[in-house]
Amino acid sequence: MAMVFRSALIVGLLASAAACNQAPAATETDTAASVKAIESLLDAYRQAVIGMDLDRFVTLWDDRERISLVSPVGRISSMAELEAFFNQMRASYAKLDFERRNTAIRVDGDAARAAYDFVLNGVAPNGARIQFAGWETQVYRRTAEGWRITHVHYSVAPAASPPK
Repeated sequence: MAMVFRSALIVGLLASAAACNQAPAATETDTAASVKAIESLLDAYRQAVIGMDLDRFVTLWDDRERISLVSPVGRISSMAELEAFFNQMRASYAKLDFERRNTAIRVDGDAARAAYDFVLNGVAPNGARIQFAGWETQVYRRTAEGWRITHVHYSVAPAASPPK
């Protein structure tokens, strides 16, 4: 009897845990609308980056006091660090642009992510052209104001080595 009760209890707990971990079902319309909203957020992100506009950039985040950005130069987790990052960007580039390709967006209830390839083209203050490519992932949360960024991680592709 104790074994049957224990087995029933375990099955019940597992079923409850599985039910709790499922994301809310999204309708195709809701998912399509969310993907469209995230595409707009990605466009606004690009505009803020190429304009090197810190004020616009932080409006895209869910909490400006909890910035989470990982880049090849380090982790950024505060407004002071983000401001320093943008100041360095402004000192390094007179002009900046980037292209986004192969974007994949996934929406799971009130969370979503986008991953894409990018090519950044810049002009240094001395006129030198700068180009590099890489990959970026952004994580989002649905808020009362719409989708907002919670985390960004980007990596730069390694430079090609000359043949030996």
